[in-house]
Amino acid sequence: MSSSPRFDDCQTHASRAGLSPGKHQKKLRALSELLQRSERLLSVTAGTAQGNLRENLIALTSERLLILKDNPKDAVSINLDRITRINGKKGISTGRIDVFLRDSKLTISFVHRESVEAFIQSSGNALKEGNDVSRSTRLSPDVGPANSAKTDSGVAQEGVPIVSLTEEERATEYRRMAMEIGDDRLFTRGELKHLPTVMMPGELLIWFGSGVLESTGKEWNSGGGALIVLTDRRVLILDKRFLAGIQTIAIDLDRVNSVTGDTGLLLGNIKIQDGGDERKVGSIQNKAVRPFVTRIQEAIEARKQMLHEQQARAIAAASSLSATSTQAPVDIASQLERLADLMDRGILTPEEFAEQKAKLLNG
Repeated sequence: MSSSPRFDDCQTHASRAGLSPGKHQKKLRALSELLQRSERLLSVTAGTAQGNLRENLIALTSERLLILKDNPKDAVSINLDRITRINGKKGISTGRIDVFLRDSKLTISFVHRESVEAFIQSSGNALKEGNDVSRSTRLSPDVGPANSAKTDSGVAQEGVPIVSLTEEERATEYRRMAMEIGDDRLFTRGELKHLPTVMMPGELLIWFGSGVLESTGKEWNSGGGALIVLTDRRVLILDKRFLAGIQTIAIDLDRVNSVTGDTGLLLGNIKIQDGGDERKVGSIQNKAVRPFVTRIQEAIEARKQMLHEQQARAIAAASSLSATSTQAPVDIASQLERLADLMDRGILTPEEFAEQKAKLLNG
């Protein structure tokens, strides 16, 4: 069959996305024939959509989103003006893309992992160019706000506010995460059900894994099956005991001294050192150990950065208060109370509090 510039362009985009042009040749040719003369192909990837168990070719153009199935006649076309935003998320081996329409949502699962970011960036540019109204495009979960910092590439760290979700939405998020992690949740369903009761309002669930609690430091005896959970604030270890109910170890990310992971023949373990205690959760699937350790380390750095920025803003605000005290009568007592509150919350150090207090009193 003869080639064409449009078909060659489709094959080039497929190769860039890490797809096999040969495997998707029929769909790529159908795509080249579907494109309008004025339409530009921006990105392609592959995944399952609309409950279809077979892999679809997903194409983003300057005008629409196309989903091509085995039969070209069954192709789905969605104009960009119907799309409010497109989100994406990377798992261990695959990714997911969520297309938010005005009145519904389309989820594309088992997307080639390395193509997710490029597809999201292309969709952001397309939505911005194709609509007068500003639209947001980011890599994040589909439920609730993603309160996390972006990387240099604009990728936001994922996190789901499960406390604010309904039971049905929560179950959907658990299934999605478990599929991406490769966790069967066989012995930790009770812990997952209990998890929202120990999470704080606004706290974001980032990752979880099932294992066996092998060492708990000085807190209580070890040996039971456990759920290890990472949030944007803490590491939680939930252990369901037969008579004692579910016991929880909560470790603030600020207190974590080190986190390491080891893999064995089939299973591995994660060790978390905080203060004089070492918590060890073993019997974790090897493929989940390194990603889990990396995510904890990234969450710790993100937490440090957030606290550093809060501290900088607090110092700037305190300096501003001191500066205004020379210009107009000021309630010094209330300002001292505000500085003390910032110190109590850990945003100002005692030394910084003393410095700002001296500036305020000396006028």
